[in-house]
Amino acid sequence: MDNSTYYYCCRCHQLEHFSEALKIFASGYMRSNQMDYRVGYCLSSEFLVEASAAIETKTSKEEGC
Repeated sequence: MDNSTYYYCCRCHQLEHFSEALKIFASGYMRSNQMDYRVGYCLSSEFLVEASAAIETKTSKEEGC
């Protein structure tokens, strides 16, 4: 695996391909299998975080009524 085409996602804790990157941090690396990968967030993890937050917001509003 070439560490120049992959990065470590801080939310899903997996090595992801750069094409799936939402954000790559300017600094920070994660070592995996004796290789350093840049770190950031992948598209799917950001979607899951936003969807989860939206569900929690909606649920808390409904409970507060």
